[in-house]
Amino acid sequence: MCMFEFIQTSHSNDIRRMSFEYDCDFMNSIDLINNIEQIYSDYKIPINLRNHMTTAANLSKTIIDNWSGQQINKDNIILSLLLHDLGNIVKFDLETETGLKLIDPIDLKDIDGLKQIRKEFIEKYDDDDHIVTNKILDELKVNERVKKIVKKHVFNNNEDTLKSLDWDVKIAAYSDQRIGPYGILSLEDRFNELKKRYANRDHARVNNSKIDLFIDCAFKIEKQIFANTKIKPEDIK
Repeated sequence: MCMFEFIQTSHSNDIRRMSFEYDCDFMNSIDLINNIEQIYSDYKIPINLRNHMTTAANLSKTIIDNWSGQQINKDNIILSLLLHDLGNIVKFDLETETGLKLIDPIDLKDIDGLKQIRKEFIEKYDDDDHIVTNKILDELKVNERVKKIVKKHVFNNNEDTLKSLDWDVKIAAYSDQRIGPYGILSLEDRFNELKKRYANRDHARVNNSKIDLFIDCAFKIEKQIFANTKIKPEDIK
């Protein structure tokens, strides 16, 4: 079993309850990783988002386990990927057939409940998914390093990530960008899927004049990473 596979397969109502101690400035990354199932439950994270984040974290772990490059922080990379899309429900398309295809069948059974969660997130936090995620990270008392990885690893920052010497961000960015709606894809397949999915959404972040540059940077980041591992991109499936 993969490190986080239990998240992807556990949707029952008897999720183990855990208590968090918030009497320190920041929570330990390992403690948050160990309690990720409870975090997802407390914030009512939809199943497809849980699966995306855990799959990205698992992919990063494969890279980390085969890493031979400069020093990296395993726990911060994994935690950043387990948390990076906590606010994404605010941008969910729950009104069209295209959007509903991405929702897990279990959540589809209560689509009105999912819409209510989206409404509550927007009212409490914001309608911008990045702002929402950052506010939740503050609530969880995530350390500043993890918050930086979450902020910097995004697709639209690929140009800076390529130039950066921050391997934690490079690995997080690459791991996230390999994950499609239904699992791991090659970069080529992943970006083809993104372009198709957001073709009619002009304001989506992937639809900008620099998208081809960002995609090119992603392939170069891939080369940088695998020059420092014992495996190849095609070994990750």
